[in-house]
Amino acid sequence: MKKLVVSPNCFTFPILLKSCGRIGAFREGEEVHCFVIKSGFGANMFVGTVLIELYSGGRVIEAAYKVFGEIVERNVVAWTANTMINGYISCGDIASVRCL
Repeated sequence: MKKLVVSPNCFTFPILLKSCGRIGAFREGEEVHCFVIKSGFGANMFVGTVLIELYSGGRVIEAAYKVFGEIVERNVVAWTANTMINGYISCGDIASVRCL
């Protein structure tokens, strides 16, 4: 029998990370983030946007902003999602919202 090997990609990581955020599994989300980096998807804007949501939901806004800064190509996906802005608002940091 032939062994089937399936590797995660820029479509599977966001689903997994979003699931971690929804159930409050922030520690597991951090572990997935480590795997994202090791897999070479750390700068992917789709993965990055969901990572920002994860860290914002867990009230770790510093980590969310770090991920935001590491997204190389901030296009309409990164900006229209308003993920970073929503993260600051949920943490009550209106001054940072105004800066963005």
